[in-house]
Amino acid sequence: MSHVNKCFGTMASLWALFHGGAAYAEVTASAEVSARAQASTNPYLSSGEDTGSGAFVLNLSPTIAAGDEVTSFKLTGRLTHTEFTRRYDAATNYGITGALTQKVAPNLDMKASIGFDSVIVDSGDILTPTIVGDLIGGPAVVPGDTTLNGLQQRREFFSGDVDFRYRATGRDLIDFGGSFGIVRFPSGTLVRDYDTIGYRAGYGRKISDALTLGFSGSASQTDYRQQLIGDSRSYALQGTVSARFGSRWTMQASAGPSFASIRTAVGRVRQTSFGGSLNICNGDAIARTCVFASRSYQPSALGGVRPLTNWGASHSRRLDERSDLQASASFGRAQLGLVGLARSNGFARADLTYNRRFSPTIKGYASVGYADSFRDVINRRANAQFNLGVTYLFGRRA
Repeated sequence: MSHVNKCFGTMASLWALFHGGAAYAEVTASAEVSARAQASTNPYLSSGEDTGSGAFVLNLSPTIAAGDEVTSFKLTGRLTHTEFTRRYDAATNYGITGALTQKVAPNLDMKASIGFDSVIVDSGDILTPTIVGDLIGGPAVVPGDTTLNGLQQRREFFSGDVDFRYRATGRDLIDFGGSFGIVRFPSGTLVRDYDTIGYRAGYGRKISDALTLGFSGSASQTDYRQQLIGDSRSYALQGTVSARFGSRWTMQASAGPSFASIRTAVGRVRQTSFGGSLNICNGDAIARTCVFASRSYQPSALGGVRPLTNWGASHSRRLDERSDLQASASFGRAQLGLVGLARSNGFARADLTYNRRFSPTIKGYASVGYADSFRDVINRRANAQFNLGVTYLFGRRA
């Protein structure tokens, strides 16, 4: 609970900072409540054959937002409770996130966020992408830790990020910021608690209305609790490009060398790898398709950092005024770790969702999903999942 208290305390500080600059900003409050029936063949990617179960899932997501043309603040909560029909115990996951944007000066913008999540990791969490920073050339999309396959353990994650964007001239942009993460697991498990902190900076030059070129640098440090083995430092230097082709195509890309220094039982071992990210999209308000890829050093819950590669595609399409279709597929592969039990492994997932809005406040949805792991020490049955649910919106969406 200490991380929750820290999270609320820091969010209160963010709110005080916000409220002092926007005392008369409009405040909106809303909440989404959803309920769904679920059938899964292996929701936690557990070992064995008899792994399937039905479930009823209830989700609550309240939001408070306020802002004006200078400052905006949003506080979002998450509470999900799952009751399984067999085999698995009931699970309750919860979290909260606060986000603040501030125009510090006419040519300086600031974004800050802080959050806490406590979840029992299932097949839907392992490869869920997270946005890292907002550097020139677009944010990096990093998949989750693939070493958590089948562990069915609660993970507590306390994180924060701050980013500054300075427009030096009409063509020159400087971006810099930092982030931290605190990851905790229950005692007595194979996985290890760790803390990570990172810094980044980038420069971009607007060549034309459709092209921006630049470079970026980042550094991060990962410390594992109660032992030095696995402690790591990593660095990356990358060239960046952001381009637009016509009215439908956009591209953000970064590429360059990545370096890591990892403490092992025989001393520090240094590695060099190629890293970067790519995001190409084509679409409009009716349909949009994106392909993406990323490669970077990421911490493993089993010890040490290692290169992790992720690639995939997504597609969204509005079918009519009330319905839309969303699809995505991704694959991640992590290399063999130098310390701990982190083996080379892979993970794939695909999702297809149909949404239908019945009224301004009621939406129904149906989805199918697939998740599977590869090169594991233990053979696991893949998870095929079907969901049918309804969502109700209280209040006015922020």
